[in-house]
Amino acid sequence: MNYCVKREYGFALVALSIMAGASMDALPADKAKSVEDWEARGGEKGSLMTRTTYALFNVTNGKYVTGDDNYDHRKLKWDDSHKPRTNPKPRFEFWRLNEKTPSPLKYGDHVAIVMPDSILFQGKPAPTYLMYVEQEKGINLEMSRGGSEQWEIHGGPTGTPVPIHAKIALYNKRAKDYVIYAERDHGINLRWNGDVNKPRDHRKK
Repeated sequence: MNYCVKREYGFALVALSIMAGASMDALPADKAKSVEDWEARGGEKGSLMTRTTYALFNVTNGKYVTGDDNYDHRKLKWDDSHKPRTNPKPRFEFWRLNEKTPSPLKYGDHVAIVMPDSILFQGKPAPTYLMYVEQEKGINLEMSRGGSEQWEIHGGPTGTPVPIHAKIALYNKRAKDYVIYAERDHGINLRWNGDVNKPRDHRKK
């Protein structure tokens, strides 16, 4: 093989590599238009409260997110048994780990996102926590038996109460990004905003 052929062959391989990379990183056909892609539904009118159970609704696909009932999987899934305008059983709570009683949830708060009494541990009901966990496939999130305040609630002026049914953004401090609806090849159709949109700070001062 002469030099010219080798060079053309090499360019062809590079071109194929670039095309393959582009196809792997292609933007999803369906994705959220805003990071404010969630609503906490349920309860009375007014402000969201910590340590109060809500149904977590995704604005883009019109479904509620829930956890797998089998703890061995620890995966998130869509609740397909409820119509968009019908609230399922509330499953998620926002916790400040140093408090035991409900209090108003405010924009900018650092909280844990929790499914209370979702597993049995040593024969007793125990919570699981929505946590950043690196995985080979899918978004790096799962329900874990241990948790931390790795989430922030954005979408309104920092320090003001979050209204029930308001559109909110869920920011993960480990990922340093917002979780939104977006199509993907493996796992639940959720991605980090920075994977499909230009990152920016959506906090409102």
